[in-house]
Amino acid sequence: MRTLILGDTHSYWPRIIPDIENAMKIFNIESIIQVGDLCYLPKKYYDDESLQNQQMIIDFINEKEIPF
Repeated sequence: MRTLILGDTHSYWPRIIPDIENAMKIFNIESIIQVGDLCYLPKKYYDDESLQNQQMIIDFINEKEIPF
């Protein structure tokens, strides 16, 4: 099983998700390990854009059905 390890993503999912998709295709990635700052904090610390970015990774993981 090939695993992609990500670190300190700081909620920049709009920029990161396309790279993850490419890695999944090129390297046949079957799971993802997130280390460092995922940056998921209580809603009071986020504006709408930040909350949408957080939802992007949740939707991506659910869509791809990849262990994360």
